[in-house]
Amino acid sequence: MIIRNYEKKDWKRLNEIHDEARKIELNNAGIPDAYLSLEETYENEGLFDYELLVAEDKTGLVVGFVAFYEEEIAWLYVDPKYHRKGIATKLLSESIEKAGNHIFIEVLENNIEAINLYKKMGFTVVEKKTGKMVGNESFEVTGYILEYKKQ
Repeated sequence: MIIRNYEKKDWKRLNEIHDEARKIELNNAGIPDAYLSLEETYENEGLFDYELLVAEDKTGLVVGFVAFYEEEIAWLYVDPKYHRKGIATKLLSESIEKAGNHIFIEVLENNIEAINLYKKMGFTVVEKKTGKMVGNESFEVTGYILEYKKQ
C-alpha cells in the first residue's frame, strides 16, 4: 500500500470511491435521500482546499482518500470493496502525522465503524451535535465531534 499526494488522474476514482462509500454511510444513518455525488459537492465543501492523499494498492489502483488540514480531517473514504484491510487506518495515520497538534473530525451518529476507528486511533468524543448536514442543508443530522491531541 502506498500513500501519496492526489494527482488529477485520480479524480475518476475519487468519485467512484466517495459515491459508493457515501451511499452506505447515509443508508446506515437512515437518510439515504441525503445522498449527493462527489461531483455535486466537492466545490461547495472545498475538497481541494485541503491537503489530499490517496491510498494506492500494489496494482496502482486508488482505493481510498483523505482530505485534511492542520486542525481538521474533513474527508476519509475507502472503496467498500476494500473495507477492513487497514486502508483507512493508514490514511488516518498519515494525515494525523502531517496535521497539527490538535485535530477535529465530525462523524454521523450511526457511523459506528468510523467512530470505532477514530477512537482506536486516539480520538475522543467531545460533543454530540444536531444540525443541518454540511453540503445538503435540507437534511438535519446528529453527529459527534471527535478530537485528537498529539502528545
